[in-house]
Amino acid sequence: MKKLLFSLLICLFVTTVFAQEEDKEITKQAKEAFKNAEKAFKKNDFNTAKVEIDNALKSQKVSSDPKTWLVRGQIYKSLAIAADSNNIAEIEPPLKEMITSFEKAVSLDNKYKLLYVDNELNNIWSVFFNRGVNAYNANNGNIAVNYFDKTDLIISKDSSALNNAFLLGMGLKDRDNKQYKAICNRILASPHFKDKSLAYYMLADITNRVDGKPEEALEIAKKGAAAYPQSKDLMLVQVDLYQKLNKIPEAVASLEQALSRDPNNDYLYYVLGFFYQKLNNSDKAIEAYKKSVSLKPDNFDVIYELGAAYYNKGGAIGKLINNFSLEEQKAKEKDGSLKQMTDEMKNLYKESLPYFEKAVKIKPTDPNAIGALMSAANGSENYALALPYIENAIKEEPKNVEFLQHLSSIYNKTGKPEAAIPYYETALKGDDLNLELLEGLFNACKNAKKYQQAVPYIEKAANTLATEISLWENLSTLYFFMGEKAKAEAIEKKIEKLNKKN
Repeated sequence: MKKLLFSLLICLFVTTVFAQEEDKEITKQAKEAFKNAEKAFKKNDFNTAKVEIDNALKSQKVSSDPKTWLVRGQIYKSLAIAADSNNIAEIEPPLKEMITSFEKAVSLDNKYKLLYVDNELNNIWSVFFNRGVNAYNANNGNIAVNYFDKTDLIISKDSSALNNAFLLGMGLKDRDNKQYKAICNRILASPHFKDKSLAYYMLADITNRVDGKPEEALEIAKKGAAAYPQSKDLMLVQVDLYQKLNKIPEAVASLEQALSRDPNNDYLYYVLGFFYQKLNNSDKAIEAYKKSVSLKPDNFDVIYELGAAYYNKGGAIGKLINNFSLEEQKAKEKDGSLKQMTDEMKNLYKESLPYFEKAVKIKPTDPNAIGALMSAANGSENYALALPYIENAIKEEPKNVEFLQHLSSIYNKTGKPEAAIPYYETALKGDDLNLELLEGLFNACKNAKKYQQAVPYIEKAANTLATEISLWENLSTLYFFMGEKAKAEAIEKKIEKLNKKN
């Protein structure tokens, strides 16, 4: 037993001696590698220097010396600068090793920061920043963003590099959104930016549109809006997300809260009106739109929506009336409630007119405004008000089929069918199979007793749209009034065949 123990002690002693001798050899080799690295570095042979300096790190003694890490950082810095300036993927690995090496040197001896590292970092910061500027001037946006981004990662000493990366990236269609989100998050964490509202906006936008995470995007927008309550962009993206997620009551609450801070914001009142309409609360919508108009009297969109709110309120009553059964109509006629509802509907249409009129004054040929004015005129039977605006729109756009149809309709409904006919004819030149126009022309010619004038238009359309029974019926009627009974009867037989097929 004693012999065995003695043998073990000898083995341990020998092993320890060999280990100590091996450690000295490793240290010696590492020191030699370090010297070789310095020599290669001075000769600008950076690849050889990289191999040698990494060999030097195999010794614990050499790797615990801050100078080793300083030289390693200098070598990798030179490799990053010497890499293909247009190949960011080639630059990133040495840049990462450079930062790690300089950080290690400072961790081993804090004096290295002021003595050496800060100067090295400032040098490469300037090189990369200038490369970013040059790439921007050469219209190479993605390269510019990458350089400004890397510049800020080297030293985040002020907002210039990060701000450049952010602003340039904002306008790039093919940007790296993962990288851009990281840039946005660094801005939010940076002490160098006073206004971070746009970073919140872009981060919410990418999270919603690119990542497909509207709930997460909404939380970002809400956080940004809380920090920057005056930001219109953040309010809009927040409202859009509420709508996308069908959180309309939350949108209303958010807007009302924003208006408590900014009571003279006409745009917020406009958006509030829009969401009240989504909630089918026309009265609140009208109130919000009126407030918006009082703050900005010539805002076309708000004026148009205010008219539409009144018109739609009237339309809702009209829909109720149309849905009454025959028995319900008779009962409501008897008790007078039907007349009351009809009068209220017409009054609401009438209330919409001045707003649509003002909208047309602002944009005289806007098709939506002209169409809305015409609808309100029809609903309130106030064609005289709409007429001059329609006539003026046709002077501006004489071939606009929609405007021609509106004017023809007014003339027809005001007992001037002869005046309507030429406008129907002009409109049909641009849209000769428009059934609504053809019906209007038929009625105008019938009322003016100018039957022959409608025949070529309706006959051509009937032959083209051979199964459209209404066209054949109108053509038969025209021939009947013209005294051509044989033609009328032949068409009636055709209609019978079509009805049987249907």
